[in-house]
Amino acid sequence: MIKTELTGIERELVLKYLEDGNVPVTVTAVSSKTTGKQDESAQSAVFPVAIKPSNMKLLDKGVILLENPKQAINSFAGKRVKVEFYFNKLGLSFITDMKRVSSGLAIVIPETISRIGDSEVPYDHKFEAVLFYSCGNNRNVHIDCLPEPSYTLFSKPVWSDIVSENSVKAKEYLERFVKDAKKQNTAGNGLYLIPACRYLTEKCKAVKAVEGRADPLKILYVDSDCILFGQENDSVQLISGTEYALKMSFPIADGPIDKREVFVTCLVQSFYTGDNERKCTKCIYTSVKEEDKRFIYEMVNKNILK
Repeated sequence: MIKTELTGIERELVLKYLEDGNVPVTVTAVSSKTTGKQDESAQSAVFPVAIKPSNMKLLDKGVILLENPKQAINSFAGKRVKVEFYFNKLGLSFITDMKRVSSGLAIVIPETISRIGDSEVPYDHKFEAVLFYSCGNNRNVHIDCLPEPSYTLFSKPVWSDIVSENSVKAKEYLERFVKDAKKQNTAGNGLYLIPACRYLTEKCKAVKAVEGRADPLKILYVDSDCILFGQENDSVQLISGTEYALKMSFPIADGPIDKREVFVTCLVQSFYTGDNERKCTKCIYTSVKEEDKRFIYEMVNKNILK
């Protein structure tokens, strides 16, 4: 078993790093447990709040002072919080109380600081895709794309897929996206906007196990005209108006082969962003064989195109 808690010497190095370095941190409210264990799960209804190094001062004995905190930070006063940051590109976290003091807010760094572990994501690889593009010198680069767990691709998205606590913010996003799509004449059937709003209103992990690591793009929606990707950082950058080659692998039930590969070219048409680090990208197909288009339609709609 990999030990996640830092040793005493490692903790001292981290404290020195926080004192000397330009280290932003993120803060998230957690459950009101008082055990102090590192596995307490975040229960806040708000997104993690980033704190700039210029707003922090590390005092003696491992106390972080937040002077003149903004309203978003003030909302954590008196609450138990998870503090996350990167140390030499490794994600670290600790759980403590946010206390109000005469000069602002204070965070006492506990004895236990833990490494952030990699999340075990149960991907279903029955459907997957790969984006290809040329980067010069006759080299082709590929980007893996995997379905986002809990998103059902081959069914019609419905508004009830969005949890009730996120519905108000999701409606705000939807109204903005529909307005922009009408201006740009890019709406299409509009169904992809439901998973886009859902994804942008869900919490993302503020700090990961390793900083800047490129993760696969997450497939949120697919039909016979477009595909929607989600991502939590800019480690993969798709360029607006650029065409990419796309290979999609569809599962085949009860057939002589277990999957069918469809090759198309697609154009990055629209980006969707919200109040956190997440971003959605809609790509429309610009070249697809008629039999492949029919196949995708049937896979998604479960009926025969007339």
